[in-house]
Amino acid sequence: MARRKIQEAFSQLYLAKALEGEVQGWVDQGWPSVTDTTSQLLNYWFQREEDTEERFYPCQRRAIETIVYCHEILQPKSLKELFECASPESLYQHLPLKQEVESVPFPKYAIKMATGSGKTWVLAALLVWQYFNRINNERTGNYSYRFLVVTPGHEVLNRLLDSFKGKKDPKTGNRNPETSDYKRPLFMPEGANWRERFHLEILEPRDVQSNISPPDGPFVFITNWQQFRLKTGAQSLWAQHTGEDVEEMPRREVILDFLSQYPGLVVMNDEAHHVHGKKGVRGEELVWRQFMSFLHERLRENHEDEFGPFLQMDFSATPFFGSSEKKEFFPHIVYDYNLVSAMHDMLVKQLFLEERQSIGGEALEDLGFRAERYEPEAG
Repeated sequence: MARRKIQEAFSQLYLAKALEGEVQGWVDQGWPSVTDTTSQLLNYWFQREEDTEERFYPCQRRAIETIVYCHEILQPKSLKELFECASPESLYQHLPLKQEVESVPFPKYAIKMATGSGKTWVLAALLVWQYFNRINNERTGNYSYRFLVVTPGHEVLNRLLDSFKGKKDPKTGNRNPETSDYKRPLFMPEGANWRERFHLEILEPRDVQSNISPPDGPFVFITNWQQFRLKTGAQSLWAQHTGEDVEEMPRREVILDFLSQYPGLVVMNDEAHHVHGKKGVRGEELVWRQFMSFLHERLRENHEDEFGPFLQMDFSATPFFGSSEKKEFFPHIVYDYNLVSAMHDMLVKQLFLEERQSIGGEALEDLGFRAERYEPEAG
């Protein structure tokens, strides 16, 4: 019975369920109490003409609105405060959940969206939202134009670089910035107040070294989480493939030193299920949790009164610990768009099998089967 209670404590998606109705009511009122910058972006994104070439899917829209609602309306300073605003009763019904939530001293949100439903575009829109609110000096200390985007390995890293820097020419190895997602009209209006003010320096793992001068302005540092591991000896083939450190000074320390020079930071974790966990097999905190704890503490120590914001957004189709009966969803999931919904909305690949019966004596093996796929256009 005790084991069942622990599983329930992490598997009920308390925040997502509690926020669903709250966010809908807020949207129905026209997004009241947001900043002027946010209001303009929400209207630009979601009040588009029906014949507009590109539009956000409803699931992408609701994911974006949910994060904005949490950050601008609820304004939690920690994961515990988020629960106290949205689902306080759950904390006091389940001790393991309360202990997990209290271990996170900063706002932390997870978006659960089925593979193929466009998490990358949600990430891009939320980055643009944070960037322009910071540029416009909205609500000092609540927004940042400095970002850490974390991926689980080189494959996802390259997909994110495609989004930020444009597709790579296989012959030259150069990227075409005009093919970047951020060049699409979908994400920001044209003109002097918007696109002409969007200047984001894009840093890859090799761009952050111990001897570089840190950028003065807005940037996004895109790297893979294996870079945060402590150096343990000679590199294996796996380490070379995933991008672990090869320097004398551990990459984690180099990255910590670099990021801790800035008082505000937004951390975006793509395919977050790869790095999350509670405890390792020997009881130690896992790599990602250690890094985030060190980074948060160092920023607070370095910047004191100027500190903020510091928040984390996770994106995953499978944000849970364990599997099968031991599956425990991340407690910080604020929006849930599952595979069944995505299939119903035709946002993921569909497989149709048609079996025909022999009518005129023809051999069934000559009739065959057919598979058809629907390919969504969204990122």
